[in-house]
Amino acid sequence: MITKPIYEEIESLENKEGELLVKKDGKYGVISQKGACIIKNEYDGIIADGYYDEQHKYALSGYIVLLKTEEGYRYGYINYKRKKVLDVNYNDIYRELGIEDPENAYLEITRNGQVGLVKNREIIIKTVYQSIEYDNNNNIFILQRGSKKGISNTTGKIIVPVQYDQINIKGIRIQAVGNDGITTYFDISGNKLDEINYQTIRKTANENYFITINSDEKYGIVDNTGKVILDNKYRYLEYIHEDYFIASNEQGYLGIINNLGETKVEFKYEVLQKVGNSNVIEAKILKDSITDVYSSKLEKIYSNKNIDISLKENYIKIYSKDDIAYFDKKGNVLLNTQIQDVALYSKKQNDKWGLVDKQGNTIVDCIYDRTTSSNEHGFAGIKKDGKWGVVDEKGNIIVEPKYKIESENSDPEFIGSYYKVYYGYGESYYTKQIVD
Repeated sequence: MITKPIYEEIESLENKEGELLVKKDGKYGVISQKGACIIKNEYDGIIADGYYDEQHKYALSGYIVLLKTEEGYRYGYINYKRKKVLDVNYNDIYRELGIEDPENAYLEITRNGQVGLVKNREIIIKTVYQSIEYDNNNNIFILQRGSKKGISNTTGKIIVPVQYDQINIKGIRIQAVGNDGITTYFDISGNKLDEINYQTIRKTANENYFITINSDEKYGIVDNTGKVILDNKYRYLEYIHEDYFIASNEQGYLGIINNLGETKVEFKYEVLQKVGNSNVIEAKILKDSITDVYSSKLEKIYSNKNIDISLKENYIKIYSKDDIAYFDKKGNVLLNTQIQDVALYSKKQNDKWGLVDKQGNTIVDCIYDRTTSSNEHGFAGIKKDGKWGVVDEKGNIIVEPKYKIESENSDPEFIGSYYKVYYGYGESYYTKQIVD
């Protein structure tokens, strides 16, 4: 027993793991999963502000609290330390989640239809604006008052006067258009720029490189001093890692160049992209259904038709109807024994598949069209003539190949004589049904 039966409602508090929203005498509060009071039952509503980081998850998010008044709802704020930061007298409160600062909550506040910004208790932008929009790429706020726009930094200092009809952020350039149609450019600190060589300058993940776009929509590269590294002659450029860029030529084909403009991957692909957060590159020739895979050093490590690529936590799995391969996030080859701890592992020999144990001993001869490594339940799949069967972790046949399972590029899952079927929205079930 962690609480006495004194509450009218108990439910989990969304985005605050281990905390419960409780209702008592018509008012809401928050308790821990051990029953300790976090916020007293004094409010007509409580929601977590949604702040999240990888280390703490939602633990450092605060609480937006509200009370119902004759004029409507009024909002206040309690930080993650359970201290009241803002009294409950605002029309709305929203935390700017793009600012990664757990100790300082940047809160957009609304009062009488006007918007402002506070940093904890400190008002940094007065409630005199129609809207405040945060640009997380440059850590600035776009302000609108009436029909006019300007920009402030995160300390509340106005760096571009609120006097322009239109504000456009062009990478690390600010384009401000007045009511006379004249365009003025500023750098991201608010300094006015007299000479404009580029319409847009974009940051990359490498502080030494900036991608530039000129008035002809051609892409080039400058360094952090503004020195031109590559002229604006590409239809598209995207930084990937080290000194490498995905580039598009005049014909629209994609390849990879280095910072000197030297071609490292031939311009012949319609699709060219990083595999998730890895440094492995996936390149597709769509008309031939061919996918080439390149390592972080731009060496071709795999090529096949009609493949699927799956990014796992610590490795990349590439599979087709007749092959499976594993790589780390730099493109180094991995053995399946390096990524799984199971009883049996798939092995391919002379274009046929079998199963081996951890020591490499053959448990199931390589006579099948495909096999899957055994799963956590101890069962592996065997495929022959387009149909799947099941073996246990000792290689004994549980089901002769008889199941016709769709999505042939993916590995089916088995529990005994049952196979897993997905039917949408992440829902699944296991069945023995035989499909003709």
